[in-house]
Amino acid sequence: MGRLSRSAVEILLRRAGLTVSQAEIEELQQAWFLLEPILELVRAEGRDPVVEPAQIFRADAWNASTDDDGGRP
Repeated sequence: MGRLSRSAVEILLRRAGLTVSQAEIEELQQAWFLLEPILELVRAEGRDPVVEPAQIFRADAWNASTDDDGGRP
């Protein structure tokens, strides 16, 4: 799907009942292509919850500079 429009991100957040800052909306909009594969895994029918990835996503961990490990272990 690629990048979502700002209005689409705002609609998804509103449906989820989440209130976030303008900066967080922008970050979610830019990181959407990283979130899509995670959503496909979560939505898969018959998938055992034990095999689910962690439910924490940090876009900055994926976009870290070479000098910064982005908080990765």
